[in-house]
Amino acid sequence: TTPYGMTAAGNSGFGVFFRSPSNLIGGSSPADRNVIAATGGSGNPFVSNLSFEADFGASIIGNVAQGNYIGTNAAGTAALSSANGAYGVVVHSGTAGQGTVILGGALAGDGNVIAGNAFFGVEIMSNPCTVTTTNVTVSGNAIGADATGGPLGNGYGGVHLGCGARSNTIGAAAANVIANNGGGSFTGGGVLVDGFQTVPNGNQILGNSIHSNTKLTGGAIHAGLGIDLNSDGPTPNDAGAADTGPNNLQNFPVLTSVFAGPSSVTIQGTLNSTASTTFRVELFSSPSCDAFGFGEGETFLGFTNVTTDGTGNGTFSVVLPVTVSVGASVTATATDSANNTSEFSACFTAQAPLTFFTVPPCRIIDTRGPVGPYGAPALADAAARDFVLAGQCGIPAGARAASINIAVTGATNGPGFLTIYPGGGARPLASTMNYKAGQTRANNAIVTLGASGDVLVFVGQGGGTVQLILDVDGYFQ
Repeated sequence: TTPYGMTAAGNSGFGVFFRSPSNLIGGSSPADRNVIAATGGSGNPFVSNLSFEADFGASIIGNVAQGNYIGTNAAGTAALSSANGAYGVVVHSGTAGQGTVILGGALAGDGNVIAGNAFFGVEIMSNPCTVTTTNVTVSGNAIGADATGGPLGNGYGGVHLGCGARSNTIGAAAANVIANNGGGSFTGGGVLVDGFQTVPNGNQILGNSIHSNTKLTGGAIHAGLGIDLNSDGPTPNDAGAADTGPNNLQNFPVLTSVFAGPSSVTIQGTLNSTASTTFRVELFSSPSCDAFGFGEGETFLGFTNVTTDGTGNGTFSVVLPVTVSVGASVTATATDSANNTSEFSACFTAQAPLTFFTVPPCRIIDTRGPVGPYGAPALADAAARDFVLAGQCGIPAGARAASINIAVTGATNGPGFLTIYPGGGARPLASTMNYKAGQTRANNAIVTLGASGDVLVFVGQGGGTVQLILDVDGYFQ
């Protein structure tokens, strides 16, 4: 820049380039700050304002960058860029296992402002892709926001974890603000995890504020995912999270209810993933959902731990001492024990708390009885049957959920499971009850009702039929 840091006068190649270990760039005091911007006049598409490159046998271990303005003017309020543009910060390894670079930190003043760069704000990957870049920590930074918190996005996206990026941390010790990024000629979004050859995994993305990111599609700018595994839009969950890919394409949670009280929020949901594994489920709110229906996460609400059973299913119900507005959009991520973080879940709209009303225990469904809407035939495998609970046993038409006792008996095949979920909704992968062939078993549950006051009951048992008995003892309205 020019001497006062307010006008572009960039270097044609890199801004600041390190191929050596244990350097400090900037510091937590404003007097230590560097302004590194306007690089890229050569037109080289791989240049950056700040670069750490471990290749030709060099080490970049122990480098720390704190308190700098990277891509902006000296006030941190406007972009300074060349006509050809540049990345903000890149950490590239050409040597296996290199990395261990810190961008930002947990203390006041540690965070960098990384904003207004034409390409990615931060890129972590390997070159060649057959080696790994590890232990890079990005925390406490403003990536796509200016020094005042206003929007100043990076063109390609916020953070790119490319081929060979393994076991890195985005957030955790201190939240990054990753916002307003995308809309350039690349895929866009908040945090993009993609690659080939040495596929990136073990990258934890925890506790950040991720919002207002965009994506360029077919010449038009659309909402971009907060976290995008494969850089291809929402990645559907698969049973047991058996597939492979960036961050192992970790399944996201499925939220089933969000009730916002005056000083707390109650959130319930399910997670289907690797069997007998403990996951960290983080919960977030945003003023609204994005166009995909799979949100970002502007405000970190808290977390809970979920342990899946032997079939890979887990449930959670958590009360967090935070205020969430009725009508806000709530989302969640899941991170496994190997630090693979999922995409954000589908949005769930926060609702006003419900009141519970009891009714005398009353039987609604018994498929052992005569043929009818609440009786025979027995439930068939691999099919969902719809039952309207509203209007039965004192449950009014306006009920939102019901407290039930369910029992199964006479299963001709097994092991099997039932999944009960709102009518008209998508079936979650987690089960409501598990059982064995021929076993009689009961369980209590609170089930959300569909728009028609109904629930769908899905059976999975490898063939045959099973009898269902359902009693109700209360409802929420």
